[in-house]
Amino acid sequence: MKIASWMMAILCPAHLLLASAAQHPPIQYTSVGSSSHSVSEASSLTAAPLDLQLLTRRAALIFSGTVITIKLETGKSAGNSSGAMVRITFHVDEGIRGVNTGEETTIQEWHGLWVRSGGQRYRTGDRVLVFYHEPSSLGLTSPVSGEAGRFKIREDARVVLTAEQKHALLRSSRLHFKVTDAQILKGDVPYEQLAKMVRQFAAEH
Repeated sequence: MKIASWMMAILCPAHLLLASAAQHPPIQYTSVGSSSHSVSEASSLTAAPLDLQLLTRRAALIFSGTVITIKLETGKSAGNSSGAMVRITFHVDEGIRGVNTGEETTIQEWHGLWVRSGGQRYRTGDRVLVFYHEPSSLGLTSPVSGEAGRFKIREDARVVLTAEQKHALLRSSRLHFKVTDAQILKGDVPYEQLAKMVRQFAAEH
């Protein structure tokens, strides 16, 4: 009995330590600024495959718009410690969440996003359907799930899909929508049908 009591005295702190670790897992740190979105997105995408419902749920700003101006700001004028940023001003052709149809809205992106994507992300006159995160305290934001959160709209009001966007739409519920697998695999869907899906998903959340 004395030996058992002596062993328990040694082992109990270890049991308590393991229990505490289970209740309080190690803290995971992410960087501050727009790059933190990509870290959280990577982990969440691993947990749940991307679809249009998920894209819509994560976005604070959803709209289709036409790019009016693009301006690069550097140093102190950018108003942030991370250096250069890009201001993109859109005419909102259709506001779905966070902005109103017919107004102008300006998005501020960290310039590093443009460098990583190979340079010019937008050009004046571009028409897009975009899903943006809530802007940070510095006013910077980025598309939800990276390039998957930016849909290019052609002059004929059809949307050109990237490979990731095709996969996302194929996973999406289309029970009440006229968007077929064949259209998605071709990478060419009518804007109005895609926007109808987004409007309904946005109304559900």
